[in-house]
Amino acid sequence: MADDTIEAFYAAYNGHDAEAAAGLHAPDGWLEEAATGRRRQGRAALADGLQRLFAMLPDVAWTVREPVRAGASVVVPYIMSGRLARDLGPIRGVGQPIVLPGVHVFELAGGAIAGLRDYWDAAEFQRQARAGAPA
Repeated sequence: MADDTIEAFYAAYNGHDAEAAAGLHAPDGWLEEAATGRRRQGRAALADGLQRLFAMLPDVAWTVREPVRAGASVVVPYIMSGRLARDLGPIRGVGQPIVLPGVHVFELAGGAIAGLRDYWDAAEFQRQARAGAPA
């Protein structure tokens, strides 16, 4: 069941289907972004966060590597790539390509995602977003 859930998760992410991705979580499921310290809990909050991401990077895609399983936890290394569709506050990043490695750590329970930790480098994201900005 874990493989099906993980596969459906990345299909929803790569299909930009925020509702389907959020629906794979338990009703009170959560996501923590280690780089920002943000935590979203509940399917509505998870879908809203994904919709914002898809608006910021409308062509975003995840390429995943082989998962590593440890009991109810599954670690999946990924490469996220896409182009920014808007500036990020003072960062003038429209059109900037982003290619960012990361790791998702899934906590699975009862065929659903109970929790998800997302690890990526915020400084690297900002460096790439700024790469085309005038000096």
